[in-house]
Amino acid sequence: MNRTLFFSFFFATLLVMFSSCEKEAKSPVPDVPVYFQGQLTQPDFAPLTNQFNAIKVANQGYRRHGVLVYCSEPGNFLAFDATCPRDLLDGSVVITKDKPFEAVCPICKSVYSLMNFGTTTNGQPLKQYQVSSSGTVITVTN
Repeated sequence: MNRTLFFSFFFATLLVMFSSCEKEAKSPVPDVPVYFQGQLTQPDFAPLTNQFNAIKVANQGYRRHGVLVYCSEPGNFLAFDATCPRDLLDGSVVITKDKPFEAVCPICKSVYSLMNFGTTTNGQPLKQYQVSSSGTVITVTN
């Protein structure tokens, strides 16, 4: 391979690499302080001992709409602000009864997949928070 062809290939590769790296889209849900803990042995958090179950912790997150905590697999959890990114004032998503791994906004009817990191087919995903667990204690923070 001659030197010119090598450098052309090298710079083309770099251009593709850097142009394909996109910054993560910022959530339209404003940042607010979030910190709470829950015990898996308590009735409110007990559903999280089963894979694909979710709960809604009231009075947390943006506008106190709540925070959804989802068990992706035993011992691994995801947490999302319950505020619908399409309706920041009144849109508080709810967990569906027949599919506890989905949340729906009753106002705009957007369906969010908790299994797929709070994504939806028609807009921004739910704002995600950090979750850590130690034994039976779950801690959600931002």
